[in-house]
Amino acid sequence: MAVSAEPEKFREMNITSDSEDEDDPVVSEIPVYMAKGLDCYILQYPVRPGSMSYDSAVMQKFEFRPKNQQVEMHLSLNTQNENYDKSRGEQIALNVDGEKGVPADHRTFKSGLMDTQVFTT
Repeated sequence: MAVSAEPEKFREMNITSDSEDEDDPVVSEIPVYMAKGLDCYILQYPVRPGSMSYDSAVMQKFEFRPKNQQVEMHLSLNTQNENYDKSRGEQIALNVDGEKGVPADHRTFKSGLMDTQVFTT
């Protein structure tokens, strides 16, 4: 398939035959717009299995620094899940925040449990 080298000109090409259209029907059409100067980021987790997506995760906070090309996401952890080890979560929160006498606004884990996961690029 050849594409014009000029970005301003686009040509529509029909490269499928009628027999292919019958076997592979169009399910939906999505308009795609090309724009110059648009920054797009794709976030991938190469060491996480595809079956364990973050689709149901609750985003607490999202920070984007375009000049540094950095993204930081704060996702909630489900501390009520049977697989969550509460004693370990308390220990991690204690190690991070120090003693329980620290004011809540200065603590990383306000609940006293490790209840947040942070991803940084």
